[in-house]
Formats: sequence, structure tokens, C-alpha cells
Amino acid sequence: MLRYFYLILALFFLNGELFSQNYKHQATLLNFFSRYVDWPKSGDDKNFVICILASKEIANEMSSILNTRSIDGKKIIIERCDNYSQISDLAKLVYISSFKSYQFQKVKEKLKNHPVLLVTQKKGLAEDGSHFNIIFHKGQMKYELNKASLEKSKLKVTSFLEKLAIII
Repeated sequence: MLRYFYLILALFFLNGELFSQNYKHQATLLNFFSRYVDWPKSGDDKNFVICILASKEIANEMSSILNTRSIDGKKIIIERCDNYSQISDLAKLVYISSFKSYQFQKVKEKLKNHPVLLVTQKKGLAEDGSHFNIIFHKGQMKYELNKASLEKSKLKVTSFLEKLAIII
């Protein structure tokens, strides 16, 4: 019986480590997406604001990677949001974790007609209007790209990003 307890405990910790690694990879993808999107010019932006609609743990994990980087010479600022209403007007990218995906429609409505990259992590959200949707396919992390949704937001991606994506 004690052996089963240790096995379950080991699986729990291993799962936590994999979970943590998962968000590190997703943070790297956010950085990757940001670099290969053509952003509309605006002279007043000193920072590149990323709003993360996720738990504190996920946001902290992503912040630890992204806060040390810059995009087009702009410092990356991470803002964690519990609710779609907290999304900053200065946001250039909004990430919605699977845990907060129930707020997707409200976020999409709030960002309508704004050049803000919307990245999600739940099956079916690319079809519903997310620009990039991070998925797991056959044990690998991949991403879906909704070109029509990007065009509506007046954002363009490089052909490099398109080649690596699952186009929706």
C-alpha cells in the first residue's frame, strides 16, 4: 500500500514539473509569435505589454521567461489578469490559458477592431476567432493559425510563422 502512495506522489510531482515545463514552452511561443507578427506603427509605445489571463502560477512562470526579453527594442511588460475587464488598453498580446477560456468571447469582443494578438490554449478556439491557438497533437506542442481573424485585427504574420502552423 505504501508503495502505491509513493508511486502516486511521484506521478504528482512529475506532472507538476511537466506542467511547469509546458508553460515555459508556451512563453517561448508567445515570444516567437511576437517577433514574427507585423505590428502597426505607433510612436508612443515604449513597452510591449502582454496580458496573461491565467492563474498566478502560470503568469509567474511565463513572466520569468518573458520579462528578460524585448521586442523591437521595447521592454516586455507582463500584466496578469483575472478577468477580461482588466486587460490593458496598451496590450499588444493577450494570452488566455485553458483555465480562463470561458472568458474568450468577452475578450474577443473587447479586442474587436484593435491590433492585439490573441493567443489561446483550448481546442476549438482558433475556429472561434483566436489568432493563434496552442494545442497538443500526438504528444507535441503545435499551434493553429486563423488567418482571417488576424486580417480583421489588421495584423500580418510572416510566411515563416505560416509554414509552421496548422492553418484554420
